Amino acid sequence: MAKRIDRIVLMALGAFAFFSFYMGAYENEWAAGILAFLSVVLARRFLQGCRWNGRRAKRNKAQKQAEATLLRWAIEGDGVDEARALLKAAYPGEDCGAVAVVARHPHGRPLDAEDVLDAWRKHRGEQRLTLLSTVPAGTEAMNTAAERKHPSVALLDGERLRALLARFPIAGSEEEPREQEQAPAGGGRKRIRVVADRKSVPRHGLLSAMLLAMYFVLGNPLYLAVALVLAMLAGIGLRKAAAPRRLFPEEG
Repeated sequence: MAKRIDRIVLMALGAFAFFSFYMGAYENEWAAGILAFLSVVLARRFLQGCRWNGRRAKRNKAQKQAEATLLRWAIEGDGVDEARALLKAAYPGEDCGAVAVVARHPHGRPLDAEDVLDAWRKHRGEQRLTLLSTVPAGTEAMNTAAERKHPSVALLDGERLRALLARFPIAGSEEEPREQEQAPAGGGRKRIRVVADRKSVPRHGLLSAMLLAMYFVLGNPLYLAVALVLAMLAGIGLRKAAAPRRLFPEEG
């Protein structure tokens, strides 16, 4: 309770200091109040970010290990055994059926419907097929997988697989292979993927709304430009599909 009271007092003092500063700068009570509120919220977010820096470092390390695992699968042209172990850890008690891996460079050609059909044909006679891909899958590939029967197909593309590997890292993925230096063009997509994920959507949305409010108050177009960029990143993050809770929900 004492720590909570201390935090409330510090926030009140900070709000008063910000309000006094903006009041002296703009001589407008409404503008000073809004800017003081936004400043307190941003300062609190910054301090929380510093506090959880260690947790973010662990998350970043897990993402790098996941990327390294995908790249190693692509280099070795395999990964079925590790994929089975991953599925067992991520979906305990669920029958994943046959397991197949399309091992391509993570920034290579996306998975298409024909790739899904090829894997499905090779496992005719099975009841279920869990298809993992080291590259993203297009809408056509996802729809094709959802329509298959005998076997039914659960598709985990590169984005979903990366999320699973970050949560359930595979032993031996701590070091990235040297061949990663020879990766084809696509570093820009990788950087955008790291910045714009589902976990960053609330933060980007909140900051975008704050900067948009500051634009309406102050009229500075720079605030509008940054707010639009953050809104775009939030939208990209929302479009990224997370790993499903169950592989075959319709049969569960």
